[in-house]
Amino acid sequence: MTAVLLEGVDLTGKTTLARALAGEHGHVVHSGPPSGPAIAEYIKPMLDYDPRHDTIILDRGHVGELVWPQIFDRESDFTPSQFAYMELFMMSRGTTYVLCQRDFTDLSAALQDSDEPIDERQAYDANDAFIETLTEMCASPVITYNFGRGQVEDQMDGIASVAEASAEFVSPIFNITPRYVGSPRPRALLVGEQCNGDDGLAWNGLPFVPMPGTSGEFMLDELVDADAWENIGLVNALDLDGKPEAIRDLWNLLGRPAVVALGKKAEKVLKKQGVPHGAAPHPSYVKRFKRGEGRFYLATLIAFAAATTTLEGAAYANDRS
Repeated sequence: MTAVLLEGVDLTGKTTLARALAGEHGHVVHSGPPSGPAIAEYIKPMLDYDPRHDTIILDRGHVGELVWPQIFDRESDFTPSQFAYMELFMMSRGTTYVLCQRDFTDLSAALQDSDEPIDERQAYDANDAFIETLTEMCASPVITYNFGRGQVEDQMDGIASVAEASAEFVSPIFNITPRYVGSPRPRALLVGEQCNGDDGLAWNGLPFVPMPGTSGEFMLDELVDADAWENIGLVNALDLDGKPEAIRDLWNLLGRPAVVALGKKAEKVLKKQGVPHGAAPHPSYVKRFKRGEGRFYLATLIAFAAATTTLEGAAYANDRS
């Protein structure tokens, strides 16, 4: 099925397109400025999404949280590590991004006749900011939709086809686990231990959610600082019930990337399943006891993994297949 995120300034046809893409059986979620932790509000509608049989259309989402604070001169609730995590999460769900636009003459006229809280200059600046954010900071491909140039149906079929292909590409991951976050073809797979839920939020077992003060935030901060976050995958070795995830199956499906065990529990599961890997302390240990060594911790770790396990892992897998 499909997951689509629609972004763009007001009066560019997002809601009309959302309803058309959702059809009779899809679910449309409209988001405004977050009233709580932004990452929690933007992940929550997608927590139960399954690309094998669900359709969800997001009318606005996390990308706007980097745009609208610029326009309305307010602070964004997003940290760089939280935005990176949202991108990894969306990639693992096969989400298709659509930038909704409109000829500026038509948009100006529509704004003058509306009660929207932006003027022409703000709309122009916001449109530029959306283009910059989507093309330079987001990890997923972006389709442009032009409201007013032809009927909705003329462009909807193309968007739907791309979205269906994206969802189909990640669907096999959900046959193994719905708790994987990251690129469908990562260069490195970072395997944590188990979601502990200490922050009181129901994350359904997602790994390393970068809430303030957590090991996930510490780890993602390092990855973002080193510009090394787009090509990773994140998973825990154990599910919420303490049962091992099928990491070996996931590793094979993801293209046998370099693997790093973060912590002893993760290393134990990987050894038992015969997954070649490097090993490093869990980021919570580094954060607590060796914070001074945290700079480039994960970037160095990924480089080590790529150098020491990729070829060995491919040969090992071939020997056992």
